Amino acid sequence: MKPEKQKSKIKLHLYKKKIEDNIAFFFKYFGKFDRIRFLTNNGLYAENIQNGETGRKIDVLVNEFFEVGTASDYVLFMQFIEQSLRDGRIPIIDRKSFQNASLYDENRTNTWEIFFEQPIGDITLDSITKEDDVRKVYVSRRTVPSIDLTKCNEPDICRYWRHVARKYARFNREKSEKLSELSSKLVSQNSLGVYVRMGYEQGKWAGHPKQPRMQMLISDIKNRMEEWRLTNIFLVHDIEETYEELEKAFPGMVSHVERKRPDYDSVNRIGGITFDMQIEKESDYLDEIYCLSKCNSVLGSNSSGMCMAFLLSEGFEHVYIYNLGSY
Repeated sequence: MKPEKQKSKIKLHLYKKKIEDNIAFFFKYFGKFDRIRFLTNNGLYAENIQNGETGRKIDVLVNEFFEVGTASDYVLFMQFIEQSLRDGRIPIIDRKSFQNASLYDENRTNTWEIFFEQPIGDITLDSITKEDDVRKVYVSRRTVPSIDLTKCNEPDICRYWRHVARKYARFNREKSEKLSELSSKLVSQNSLGVYVRMGYEQGKWAGHPKQPRMQMLISDIKNRMEEWRLTNIFLVHDIEETYEELEKAFPGMVSHVERKRPDYDSVNRIGGITFDMQIEKESDYLDEIYCLSKCNSVLGSNSSGMCMAFLLSEGFEHVYIYNLGSY
C-alpha cells in the first residue's frame, strides 16, 4: 500500500475512533439511564461515614482557575461532586489551596464554606486524617463534561442535576434563611427573570457573551411578558444604568437586589476592595441568582450565573437565552 493511502487509512481510523469515543462519552454521562440509582447507592456510602472514622475514600476537589467567581465555581464543582459520589468517594471542596479573584483571603480561608456546606456535612479539609485514602482532583483540568442546563431539553437530565445541586451543593443555614426571606419579597409567580451584564458591552471583555442593546432588550421583554402573560420583572444586572433604563420603560414593574454597583464610567476600574467587601459583593450576587431561580420564566444572556440559576430552580415555564456570539 502506498504511504499516502496508508496515512489516509490511519487518519480515517483515528477519526472514526474519536467519533465513537465521543458518542460513548456522551452516553456515559448524559444517556437515558437511572443515574439517580447510582448516585443514591454511592451517596449512601458517603453519608454513612462519620467524621473521625479512618480509612475513608476522599476526593479533594481543587480549582486552579483564579479569574472566576462563585457562580462559576458552583457550576464547575457540581459535575465533580457527582463524579466522586458515583466513584464511591467523599468529595471535599478546597477553595483554600487555590482561591479565586472574587473571594481572595490572604489568611487562606476555605472560601467555599462562606456560603455553602461541604457535600457530606461536617467532613471538611480539617477532618482528613493520615489513614484516609485521599485523591486530589483538579477540576480545572476538565475530565468530565460541563453542565449547562440552559441548552438541555431533556427533563430527566435537568431533574437529575437539580437533585445533585439540592442535596450536595447546599447553601449553609445562615445563607439559606436570608435567601428564602429575600426571594419571597422580590419574586412572585408572575415574575419574568431578566439577566444581563451590560458592563460586558462597555468593556468588550474577550470571550464573554455579547449582550443585547438596550432597545432590543426592552422590546424582547415587552413581547415576552405579553406572550407569557407575566406582570412584573426581577432584574439581575451589573451596572445601575440598566435598572434605570428598564424602570423608565416598565415603571413600577421592576424589582432588584439593592446593592452597590458600578456605572458605565467605573465598570473597568473595579479593584482594591477588602476581603469583607468581597464577601458582601459575592453574597449580594448569590442573592440575585437565587431570586432569579425562583422566577416563573427567564430571559437573558448565558453565563455561569444563568447556569447556576438553572441548577437552583425547579424548572422555568419559559426560557429565552440570547445567542449573539462573543466579544
